[in-house]
Amino acid sequence: IQALVDAGVSRFRPVLLTTVTTVVGILPMIAERSVQAQFLRPMVVALGSAVAFALFLSLFLVPALYAIGAELARVGRWFWTSEPFRSIGDTYAGAANIDQEELQHAGVGTAQPAE
Repeated sequence: IQALVDAGVSRFRPVLLTTVTTVVGILPMIAERSVQAQFLRPMVVALGSAVAFALFLSLFLVPALYAIGAELARVGRWFWTSEPFRSIGDTYAGAANIDQEELQHAGVGTAQPAE
């Protein structure tokens, strides 16, 4: 669970920004009224829909399926080995652990010299 939260926090901004810039980038093509644009409009709408669906898929569905799989494995381990049954959030620290090196590479939290 800790890994799911950490991954969701660290990947939320890049995935969201990619989705937003792609959708905003294709809006002029959708709004265009020329014959050539009318021909390409179905492809552009499909592209925008696919990117929006990928946002949902990568930020919500995949982590949820991973958590369900981990829970099934935990219940199966308890059933077959009689290993003590701990709650799924027992090892969760309660806050996201973001690597400080990752933040430095992203330019977050670094002081910029004044010019």
